[in-house]
Amino acid sequence: MNHLSKIDNFLNKINKLNILVIGDVMLDKYIWGDIKRISQEAPIPIIDVKSISHNIGGAGNVASNLVGLGSKVSIASITGIDKESEIISNILKKNNVDDTMLLHFSNRKTTLKTRYLSKSQQVFRVDSEDSNPLIFEEKIKLFEKIKSNIDKYNGIIIQSYDKGLIDIWFIKELLKLSKQKQIPIYVDPKRKNFFDFLEVKLFKPNLNEVSNAFNINVNKNNIEKIGLELRKKIKCSVLLITQGSEGMSLFDENGFHQIPTKAQSVHDVSGAGDTVISVFILANLCGIDNKFATELSNFAAGKVCEHIGVYSIKKEDFKSF
Repeated sequence: MNHLSKIDNFLNKINKLNILVIGDVMLDKYIWGDIKRISQEAPIPIIDVKSISHNIGGAGNVASNLVGLGSKVSIASITGIDKESEIISNILKKNNVDDTMLLHFSNRKTTLKTRYLSKSQQVFRVDSEDSNPLIFEEKIKLFEKIKSNIDKYNGIIIQSYDKGLIDIWFIKELLKLSKQKQIPIYVDPKRKNFFDFLEVKLFKPNLNEVSNAFNINVNKNNIEKIGLELRKKIKCSVLLITQGSEGMSLFDENGFHQIPTKAQSVHDVSGAGDTVISVFILANLCGIDNKFATELSNFAAGKVCEHIGVYSIKKEDFKSF
């Protein structure tokens, strides 16, 4: 089967899949304007605001990518009870993402990232968030929701941003549940609990995360050695290390493959990693081999980088593969 036939087959099967995304959800706010002068109060630019827009970020962006490609999606996460959480809920409903496992707690603040842009360039960013761990009662409440719905899903994505949701207790319980139900887990980790995602289907860190985890500068000269060591350490089926403009490194039962980047022009890398794991899980569950699934993910990430702000990949984007 040639590449075009594989892609058509993959795209036609997606709507049969139902994916659960578990992880930190956040709101991305974009303030667009013009810079024409410098403040007299301090040597900083003054932005004349022209428009404001919102996108859902973090695990919410992964969910949006999956829905955009045609799969059914549920999200399990937490927010505060504030205007940002209302915007997130509205975006999820508009994108046809099931949010019955999105819990709202009054003692938390919804993660908000506000980006100021002028002439399509990000000037600076302001973050407002609460990264404190959930209390045990909150973890139990969310986990029981997941457990009662788990049987309808083909795959699970754990999308961690170290914002307080994913911890060692949650990881162990999810791994135990997925093993019991024989549902594969695909992981996008952050710094905390990096080595705790044992025996998952896919482990997808970026180069900086691997460097931090091993306390070594990982580069093209040692990435094969480090990647093989990491895959052996966490016993994952597939290890995929994303490297920005350098592409991706794939490690599986067939060894090591370096996949070069597909981006034609990079305007914004926001959400590229979310796109990689979204496309990979769908391709993998549709029977695509690991190498071609990685190539499709790499292509999709390149497409995302050609847009300003967080962009959700669409089926039609693959026409130019």
